[in-house]
Amino acid sequence: GRQIIRYAADRLKRCPVQELSILGLSDANGNPVDNLELSKRRAEHVRDAFLAAGLRVERFTLRAAGAIGAQTPSGAQVPVRRRVDVTVVMAPPARR
Repeated sequence: GRQIIRYAADRLKRCPVQELSILGLSDANGNPVDNLELSKRRAEHVRDAFLAAGLRVERFTLRAAGAIGAQTPSGAQVPVRRRVDVTVVMAPPARR
């Protein structure tokens, strides 16, 4: 994961990035409070990895969803929720 973040940071350094929105997720297994804390720590670790890779942006927005959305209405678990989603918000183009 760190290699991917370093690669992404190197590429993003050349772009007009305004914000990096980082959402930590977890699956529905375990205690909901623990899952929320785990997803928060995941988001923080990814932010820290981007900073360690030298990416400086105007704003980092961190969110933690815990297990919210990890189950369908019928109770089935959504797979691959142990992750962080990163959304890059680019600065608007300069007006001429």
